[in-house]
Amino acid sequence: MGFVPGLDGIRAIAVIVVVAYHGNWFGLQGGFVGVDVFFTLSGFLITRLLIDEHHRRGGVSMKNFYIRRGLRLLPALFGLVAGVWLAAALLDAPRLEDRLAPRSLWALSYVANWRDVVTGTHGGPFSHLWSLSVEEQFYVVWPVVAVVLLRRGGVSTVRRVAGVTAGAFAVLTVWRHWSGDSGFDIYFATHSHGGILLLLGAWLGASVDVLASIGQDLGRKLSMIGVAGILLISFIPDRFGDIHAGFAYIPIASMSVAVVVGAVADKRPSPLTWGPLRQIGKSSYAIYLWHIPMFAISKAIVPGVDPRIRITVGTAIAVAISHWLIERPAMALKHRWA
Repeated sequence: MGFVPGLDGIRAIAVIVVVAYHGNWFGLQGGFVGVDVFFTLSGFLITRLLIDEHHRRGGVSMKNFYIRRGLRLLPALFGLVAGVWLAAALLDAPRLEDRLAPRSLWALSYVANWRDVVTGTHGGPFSHLWSLSVEEQFYVVWPVVAVVLLRRGGVSTVRRVAGVTAGAFAVLTVWRHWSGDSGFDIYFATHSHGGILLLLGAWLGASVDVLASIGQDLGRKLSMIGVAGILLISFIPDRFGDIHAGFAYIPIASMSVAVVVGAVADKRPSPLTWGPLRQIGKSSYAIYLWHIPMFAISKAIVPGVDPRIRITVGTAIAVAISHWLIERPAMALKHRWA
């Protein structure tokens, strides 16, 4: 596939609408759909990485794959948890201290979403890590399945299995919603909400022929439609309701696919490749990690400052520290397991 600069722009848009949603800023009451974009993009990229390695080397080293994933995800997560514990010890911030030990355990074990489902509650400085839990559960299972399918049936088999399974999860989600199951449970469960979008991304990642047939001009149009659709949906406050769960997350899934396909097909300079936007996208993981605890941390340090300013500045400082002291050294080791 090669380098696709527009994907960083997609990450930036996704994380911006998520932060705006959590801050109740600019009327983005549906900005949680930024997480859905990340799901689709993650499924796409992981599947492409596996397929590309399989084509280059005739197989995939699962050991190296998981080491690379660990180096990308775990050091920054450990840094977040340590930073929150330090802030809780130094600052008067009750929101940080509330059941910090068990919440940390749930976050580090990557099952935080199931904790929410079982308890029916959602909150705390690590509440947003439910989505990372869903992705990590996907990373544990799907690569193994995909590699087996690649060995036995090739890329087309990967595409069929991903598409059929995503469709099955979508049907199950619609059935659960209209049968009266809790929208809360559907939203946080791995096999419904996240599973649909991650597997849809996987289907797209295995759709080599489809991607190859789309020209640059059509790709540009799809990108514009996708971005416009994501921003429009970001104003719809329907987190657990009919528009999303009742229709199997198809609206946001369609827009996510459109913007990813567009970015891959059209690698020319565009708004998605704008330098500052791409820089935000490159830091999107750290931004996502730190923005929720920064609501409490920044309020304890500078309570009189406008929330948008203190959270933006505080998150930027935390992201810079995470990037230079934790993420860059960890990422520098990845080449050993390339």
